[in-house]
Amino acid sequence: LDGTQVLKIYVKQAESHSILVSWKVNSNVMTSNLKWSSATMKIDNPHITYTARVPVDVHEYNLTHLQPSTDYEVCLTVSNIHQQTQKSCVNVTTKNAAFALDITDQETSTALAAVMGSMFAVISLASVS
Repeated sequence: LDGTQVLKIYVKQAESHSILVSWKVNSNVMTSNLKWSSATMKIDNPHITYTARVPVDVHEYNLTHLQPSTDYEVCLTVSNIHQQTQKSCVNVTTKNAAFALDITDQETSTALAAVMGSMFAVISLASVS
């Protein structure tokens, strides 16, 4: 945080179905008057909003049950006892779903096992004759 920033939100980790965010609050500006903060996730669709109240001593939050390969805007608003608020937002995209890669790997492994089994059978038959 520079001297003018009161609040800054960061993406710590993005997975296919979750985003872990953390934040820093400039202690010189608001900490003595902090009452609560709220993390608000907004999806591209304006009809879907997720809001959670976060205790003052918590500085990270895991947003779960998200869609893979989707853009999200995550905003954090901090309010003090005088109703003064500060807001920081970050844009993040969830990763692709991992299961598609697993299916491809599984098919390759099955094909390789079938080829190896056939070669073993041919070698076994050749040594018997």
